[in-house]
Amino acid sequence: MPPGTGSFRVLGPVAKGVLTFACAFVAASALGQGGTVNFNNVTASAPVYTNGLGAGGTRNYTAIAPNGFYYSLFTAASTTTTIDSSLQDLFTPTWTFTGVYATNTGSSGGLLNGGSSVAVSSWAPGVTSSFVVVGWSAVMGANWFQVSNQLRSAYFNGSVWSGPNWPAANGAFLGASSIAQGAAGGGTGPSPPPPLHLFGSSALGSFDLYVRQPPPPPPTFTSWTNSLSGKWEQPTNWFAQLPPNSTLSVFITNSANKTVTIDSATSSGYSNELTVAYLAVGAPTGSTNTLSLLNAGSTVPLHISSGFDLQSGGNLTLTNSRLQVDQTMTLGTNGTGLAAATFSNATVSANNLSIGSASSALASLTLQSNSTLTVTSNLIVQSASSSLTNSLNLTSGSLIATNSMTQVGPLGTGQLLISGGTHTLRQVRLGSATGAGHGFFHMTGGKLTILGTGLAPGAGLTSNGVGQDGGDMEGSGTSYTIAYYPLNSTGWLSNGTAIFGAFYVGSSPGYTGTYLQGGGVMTVLDNMVVGDSCAQANNGPFGSVILFGGTLYVTNAAHNAWLDVRNGSIVLYPGATLIADNLILTNSCGQFINNGGTLIMTNQPPVLSPDLDADGDGQSSIAELQAGTDPLNPNSVFKLLSIVRTNIAGLSQATSNDLRLDWTSVGQHSYVVQTNGNLKTGAFHDLSAPIMNTNPAGVATNSFYVYPGGVTNGTRFYRIRLFQHTNDPAASFSRSNNPAGPWSYGYALTLGATPILYTNTSFNRGVSFWSDLNLDAQAYHNAATTNVVIGGISYGPGSFGLNPGQSGLVSIARLTTPTTGWYHLTGSFFGQDGGGTCTTGYILTNGVPALSGPVFGFGPGSGPSFDLWVALNARDPLDFVASFCGDFNYFPSTGLSTQIIGP
Repeated sequence: MPPGTGSFRVLGPVAKGVLTFACAFVAASALGQGGTVNFNNVTASAPVYTNGLGAGGTRNYTAIAPNGFYYSLFTAASTTTTIDSSLQDLFTPTWTFTGVYATNTGSSGGLLNGGSSVAVSSWAPGVTSSFVVVGWSAVMGANWFQVSNQLRSAYFNGSVWSGPNWPAANGAFLGASSIAQGAAGGGTGPSPPPPLHLFGSSALGSFDLYVRQPPPPPPTFTSWTNSLSGKWEQPTNWFAQLPPNSTLSVFITNSANKTVTIDSATSSGYSNELTVAYLAVGAPTGSTNTLSLLNAGSTVPLHISSGFDLQSGGNLTLTNSRLQVDQTMTLGTNGTGLAAATFSNATVSANNLSIGSASSALASLTLQSNSTLTVTSNLIVQSASSSLTNSLNLTSGSLIATNSMTQVGPLGTGQLLISGGTHTLRQVRLGSATGAGHGFFHMTGGKLTILGTGLAPGAGLTSNGVGQDGGDMEGSGTSYTIAYYPLNSTGWLSNGTAIFGAFYVGSSPGYTGTYLQGGGVMTVLDNMVVGDSCAQANNGPFGSVILFGGTLYVTNAAHNAWLDVRNGSIVLYPGATLIADNLILTNSCGQFINNGGTLIMTNQPPVLSPDLDADGDGQSSIAELQAGTDPLNPNSVFKLLSIVRTNIAGLSQATSNDLRLDWTSVGQHSYVVQTNGNLKTGAFHDLSAPIMNTNPAGVATNSFYVYPGGVTNGTRFYRIRLFQHTNDPAASFSRSNNPAGPWSYGYALTLGATPILYTNTSFNRGVSFWSDLNLDAQAYHNAATTNVVIGGISYGPGSFGLNPGQSGLVSIARLTTPTTGWYHLTGSFFGQDGGGTCTTGYILTNGVPALSGPVFGFGPGSGPSFDLWVALNARDPLDFVASFCGDFNYFPSTGLSTQIIGP
């Protein structure tokens, strides 16, 4: 075939005959930067059959295509000589669509007669290229972009086209010319290149095809123009009868109330129309447009490759359907009306989801039964101002946003409402860093899992306002922070359960975080901190915890969780229970006030600063511990209640001369009434013998004392002194009895084991010994008033000591505590062997070391000293222990000087 000639075949869905064209290409003068081409009939070598009416067309053989044909030009490198029969090569980089169109009908509008040149930017003047001309029935579309969607993935077999997107309409013919070669017009020199024939003229006379000049750009949008409801796939509902496709931005924003429906017929028969570049649904004031995906199924989604804006006046409803937004889905993007989305039995995914924007529109999203909403990046609920509240309402289904943060109220006001379903979020942050936004989270049912990014403040749930009246909140691997941002903030729990790894009540300097609990169960596994930076006074974060009911646990399996009140207060009311492993109250601006609730310490008594008043009742913590009162209960305090006249003989008050003094007291504690006649020069002295409250330990009541004739003694001052017992192993030592009173002496094979009582007694030069039968381990006491040296061991006057021996035993002096309360231990261990002592001294409470330290050398200072407060119940063991260090160059005799003051 000579250059510039070729045959053209038009192929359709069924064999309807073959239309053959002789083709020629004509050069023309240069236009623009590219070479120029036109479509023109110049010879009579072959007939062209067409139904076009322009320029002498004919109607022969064209009944199947009542709207005529369109043609477009494609080019390739001159070395390209083949193209596949199904034309799929046109979608490869080998071929270039020039944008040049022709038609054989004058009814399309905007056309120029054939022979007028058009520039082809991809075909340089005078350059020879391979080319084909593709033609199709006008029913397939007016441009290549519409046709290409139908041709893609199609194939031609014999005389029939087939494919997933091939149109079902009869008469959809499509074909291409054979590959030809030619040079574009517009070259420089004395004359342009000679004409190259593309199309032959009709046997009935010469006529021209029409050329578009310039080729129109492909459409970028389509919009719903019908004022009534209708189906998504119906072309007559859309601008220029152009239904949505993957290249278009789609707008459903015209006036009048209506619903655009996508259903199973849409997803099964028009799936190519369910992928769009962008979608906006909204309406002018006074109108509402609804996009309804109803039973469209989950196989074919409405797929939006860019953004989706649900504008003011727009509704989105999904029922048994699927929506996929590759980028950002925004609700409430303009206007002042409502933008609402409701999902039921639906599957929805978006990269970013913003409920609300900077506009004044209201926005809400409701997730209902069996729906799944997945947000792969940021989820935001916000509004334009604090007077507008936009909402995310989770009544059922599942919200999954595990890759980034869920922000509620970073701008304006937003709220997250959960009443059902199972949801998983990475972080939930309420409010804004500037304090300009406000977020509220209210949970009444369902389950929420917050994964968090650790246990630090702000790593999990942060509160401007959090209310839980039901449901289950699971944040065991992260934290709950109230007042993380600079705003006074509150969280409450009235019902349901919540669990967090850490809990911070008050975190932003200068602002107050408040936690209220009236019911339910809150569990904190690692640490709970109330306020912070006490040294900053009013500029430090302040926390307030008020427990009206329910149970707050600060505990874990290892019982090493801690509750630290640094700057603020905890108030415990009747009906509320606080269970904590460790309670720390060591700051002057931290208080704990028990107004009748239940406090249970699972690990040890509260860690209190002795000189501070933790409950604000005027008594220091150490004074309350000594008195047996509760240092965390302002109503439990040791004080004189009243002094009144009375008469022990039953006479009238008018003639009574006796005085009755009443004071608060605690079981198993003793008290002495003291008096003083002159506060300036006199001194208080005991008026009564010790008066013991015989109730069980810890039971509070009142005690009294009647002073006979006290009224007749003139002006006097009275006070109540707490009577305390002093326990001393040296003073209680007995040569004949073991045990002796509350003290016993013995040995054990291992530290912490129950001691075996010494049974062998001896006496040497004033020093009494108790020892085991092998005379290895000992407890001893020098009752003499002078120093006694025996075998190199110096027994000071009145001294007491323990000798574990050198065979691996431990020697023990045990005090079995007579009453429940706090015991103050002072004293030291020291070496007593002139040749050098090498042991370890221990103090054990219920077998657990409260102190340990090496004893090495001789005399004062060679061992650990101590000043301890320990809480013990009646009959608890308090052990003083010495064990040999194992170095036989040294000796095991260990002195112990101690005084134990207790109730």
